[in-house]
Amino acid sequence: MPATTRAVLPRLQVLLSATLPTYGSLHDQAMDPLRRPGRFTQLWPKLVLYPPLAYFTFKLLFNSTAEFFETMKEAKETVIGFWNGWVVEPIVGILNTVRGSPDDSPMVVSKEGLHSDMDANVAELQSLERMVLSLASEKLNYTAEQLEDLSIAVRQGDLTPVLRIYEQDIKSPLSSAIRGSLVRSLLIQIQKTKVDVDLALTGIDRLLQSQQLTFAFVGVAPSLAILYIFGGWFKSNLLGASGKGRFGGLRRRESTLIAMRRIERLLNSPSAGMSSRTFTIAETPGSDSDVESPRMTPPPLTQGLLLLSVTHLRSYAMECLPARSNLQQAFLDDVEDLEDPSGKLSREDQLRVVDRMWRNYGRLLGWDGDAIGSETGP
Repeated sequence: MPATTRAVLPRLQVLLSATLPTYGSLHDQAMDPLRRPGRFTQLWPKLVLYPPLAYFTFKLLFNSTAEFFETMKEAKETVIGFWNGWVVEPIVGILNTVRGSPDDSPMVVSKEGLHSDMDANVAELQSLERMVLSLASEKLNYTAEQLEDLSIAVRQGDLTPVLRIYEQDIKSPLSSAIRGSLVRSLLIQIQKTKVDVDLALTGIDRLLQSQQLTFAFVGVAPSLAILYIFGGWFKSNLLGASGKGRFGGLRRRESTLIAMRRIERLLNSPSAGMSSRTFTIAETPGSDSDVESPRMTPPPLTQGLLLLSVTHLRSYAMECLPARSNLQQAFLDDVEDLEDPSGKLSREDQLRVVDRMWRNYGRLLGWDGDAIGSETGP
């Protein structure tokens, strides 16, 4: 072994065993003060400032402690009433509707009243039919066949013969009233109106029975929407995003990790720079020669895969990162650099953008594996 090699080996051993680990620990010590503070450190300003602010706000809004407690009591009753009356009871009603029978559905009239009204409808329709047939046989001298046809027409709601008699009687109302035909025509029309109203109520009840599940969902939808909006506001403003649901949840962050890996892999692939050459012609005024500047472009398949991955990152930033925050804006700026709409960035520049995203968002979004591994657990 040459002397130079024997002299270098001890130095390499010291470098690998002592120097590099020492620099690693020194780097960690230097970065510790710059790391994201703990949960309690982020919350202590709110815990210290919010109670006094709330106290002085209540002192300005309420004249006495009794008024404050009375307001709090009314607010509590309002919340409980909203929860029980507009959330719990409609949901219980939906469950009862799903597992119950159509006989348990709400109706305009009661079940007993509905059964009695159906029997009454049949009786009233038969009474109306007898009244019309009697009047027609006396005033119009209908035969048996004509009375049978008239009976069918009455069941279908046609009272044309009665209306004709009424038109004739109204021309001489006094004599018709004395004879009784005008009064009989009016009573028949009143009976017809009563039968029509009863049939309409029965039809409404059947409509409610067939659409009761739809009405139940429509009734509970506004209260569920209010709870969803309030829950989102409470989580984002008071609790913050933490745990498995942070920044879109574990699955969304894993999907962005896969997209980042795919982008870097595509940019590092040999085919990314082995496509047709494109040239830009720059003409200098007063010169006769054209200057050709070649720029390599990736093949269409690589461009398409890059576009899909970058689009996935953009949709993740718009949907899962805090809206209108510095984090979202910085992430979108980096995604725009990867998209490179102006075409000024080379493949090496885009790789540097990918490296910057790994460094800036790797630990925050769990791309380094620690956060995702800790959430998945053994």
